[in-house]
Amino acid sequence: MSEQTAILAAESDPSGSDHLARCLRGLGYEVRPASSSEAVLSALRERLFAKAVVAVELTGPGGGPLAAVVSRLPSVERLVVIGPGGDEAAERLARECGAQVYLARPVSAERLARALWPNPSGTYVPTGRRRQRI
Repeated sequence: MSEQTAILAAESDPSGSDHLARCLRGLGYEVRPASSSEAVLSALRERLFAKAVVAVELTGPGGGPLAAVVSRLPSVERLVVIGPGGDEAAERLARECGAQVYLARPVSAERLARALWPNPSGTYVPTGRRRQRI
């Protein structure tokens, strides 16, 4: 698992974690799924990740947002936070934590591709409904 293709996928719901992992694998990532704060912290101790997708509701040590902990890591170049749609407070919290992108659930592979561009597959640029080959 190289640092550039490894991605941390942290979703609080195990079924959501499975969906997220499938979407990311389809984009060429080597996914390290986690469904709890403890699992995320363990993964971060084991390896470096250049990109991470983290659920807004996960809390880190001391009760603060886990996304803030992840965003402070020097290896993380791109942080995407996912959460409920239409929740302005959650989106604001994600931005305050250092996220470059906030995605409302349900998350699709296409929306993840746009949020994480460039992706390891490098075969297309997501452009709405159509995929443009490069």
